[in-house]
Amino acid sequence: MSALIRTLFLWLSRRRRAGDWLESVPPADRLLRRFVAGRNHDEAIETAQTLVERGFRVTFSLLGEDVAAPTDANAAADEYRTLLERIAKAGLASESKIAVKPSLLGLGLNYETALGNLLSVLEAARWVSVAVELDMERSDSTDNTLALFRAGVRETPTLGVAIQAYLRRSGGDVQALIDQRIAHVRLVKGAYSEPAELTYSSPARIEKSFHDLARVLLDAKSIEGGASLGVATHDMRLIAEARTRAFRKQTPADRWEVQMLYGVKPSQQQALLDQGYAVRVYLPYGPHWYPYFLRRIAERPGNLWFALRSVFSR
Repeated sequence: MSALIRTLFLWLSRRRRAGDWLESVPPADRLLRRFVAGRNHDEAIETAQTLVERGFRVTFSLLGEDVAAPTDANAAADEYRTLLERIAKAGLASESKIAVKPSLLGLGLNYETALGNLLSVLEAARWVSVAVELDMERSDSTDNTLALFRAGVRETPTLGVAIQAYLRRSGGDVQALIDQRIAHVRLVKGAYSEPAELTYSSPARIEKSFHDLARVLLDAKSIEGGASLGVATHDMRLIAEARTRAFRKQTPADRWEVQMLYGVKPSQQQALLDQGYAVRVYLPYGPHWYPYFLRRIAERPGNLWFALRSVFSR
């Protein structure tokens, strides 16, 4: 049943007309407040300030995918640069990152457009001392995304990149980044609908891949080579395994952290923070939240009941 629900919601996440309707109806405001940090960067920064005051770190993520024209990609880059300015003005630079989507920068149009926009965002980020991570999207863009990352990290050595544990290729990708001493990784399970031959399908196998990749990244030689790891999951067993390994390997505290999504298991986020974990909350924002919301339900169908309660409860 869970596989069927996942398939259904991933299919729905690609239905743009349904998204346009849902984003426009009044109950959508409650859905948005549950899982999205705001409809614009000012609202997201207000959310971030509250979290940072409590001791959390934050990552801002502009929602949206697959721009249709270079002007749209340039507009997304402008939004990232404006966001960086506002983060710095709010005094949040040291506790903040921004996550940049290659498809918003124009990767679906051509590599050169995306690279030019990425480099402009990285230049702006260096001026205000805010860290940047490059998101990983569908598998057909993985090679170009990693090429963008390698080009970007030459300009900004702290640039990070997301790696999806459900892709069969990710073990090789991670090892290559470690060998090149640029393994600044946000490790996620993955939430896109992909061809079966490219991915691990069972939850147990995806969890094993996540565990194996985290273990490699937290190896002493990897850390000595500059690796860092964001353990981006709500699976408490995987988090506990990473913490145990980091303790045994005496991993410096600034080289790994837990990363969790805004609105998902907030009580566990607080509990981890209270236990001394470094916890970063991922803050999606923007008006185009429909595909993101549906992928969160596909990842964990229990999120649907959280969402329904947020709509109908008073």
